[in-house]
Amino acid sequence: MKNQFDRNKILTHLDVIQDYVQGGTSSPITVEISLTNVCNHDCPQCSGFRAEGGLNSIISTPDAEKIIKDMSECGVKAVTFTGGGDPSMHPDFDYLIKYSRDLGMDVGLITNGLSLKERHLANLIPACNWIRVSWDAATPELHESVHYNGDLKIKMASPDKFWRVVENTKMLTKYRDQIQAQSTVGCAFLVGSHTKHEILGFAQLASTVGVDYCQYRPFHYTQYDAECESLIRESQEKHQTDKMKVLFSEFKFHSMRDKDFERPYDICHGGHFNCHIGANYNIYVCCHLMNRDFACIGNLKEHSFIDLWRSKRRTETVNSINVHECVPLCRNDSANRLLETMKKQNIQHRNFL
Repeated sequence: MKNQFDRNKILTHLDVIQDYVQGGTSSPITVEISLTNVCNHDCPQCSGFRAEGGLNSIISTPDAEKIIKDMSECGVKAVTFTGGGDPSMHPDFDYLIKYSRDLGMDVGLITNGLSLKERHLANLIPACNWIRVSWDAATPELHESVHYNGDLKIKMASPDKFWRVVENTKMLTKYRDQIQAQSTVGCAFLVGSHTKHEILGFAQLASTVGVDYCQYRPFHYTQYDAECESLIRESQEKHQTDKMKVLFSEFKFHSMRDKDFERPYDICHGGHFNCHIGANYNIYVCCHLMNRDFACIGNLKEHSFIDLWRSKRRTETVNSINVHECVPLCRNDSANRLLETMKKQNIQHRNFL
């Protein structure tokens, strides 16, 4: 695999794939969890807390412990703490991250970075395999445009917020290096025609804070812009080093360029290996379908994670999703293409390469 965002990572779980392809059974590999929908940002293109109970949804710490323990006992290999709101808005998010790691699962954290504190580091850095901070800008002006909206823009947006995010990212890398931990720290930038003027500046700024990578990701439903790709490649040439990779989802940009959104599959196979737990305790087929009743597998106040994962309802819910109405280039799309081929092909004499 070229990097941690390689679209063929599902192939590293051939034992699990074989069980699914041959018998239809599946084991959970990754679970995303939104501990809370409270957020100190209000990104205009985020549907997180707006659609799922406003600013009041939160999984209590005792309930989160039980859910995480059930996930571990069910065989979940990794958990990503994400939103929803921002994970750091949960009062015990760093403890719950350490708790997950202590139970043997790999851990990732996606955060806007604003509320990270020095007191969190001792739990976060040793526990997290990776931490990704959403910058989406190289200046306070663009950061405000992408991360604030409505009332919160009036109440909270200010130039120092962006620089605090940058400094908090640097705080993560400095502590990581100080204790010689293996945690990968990166920052991300959402690419669109309205943000392309800071593509070069983003990589240049990222190179000053000690991150392992900076990543360019396209907005969903955006149009391909050849200049954006050209600027990203220029960023790679200028700023990629042995210490910092400059990454982007090349296949997604080229799919947008070629308008290659047609799905050659009718079932979300990837949904049989991951799911998303919302701050309202509901389990959804994936993060893109949060708050959609038809994509809800069940509620964790009523049933355990193990029971819901092994239920007939989960299988039926995943298989009932109309993938042709899902967001283009969704997180499961690449895995779905591979698994569709493996499910359909009856390969004879497979040992003769």
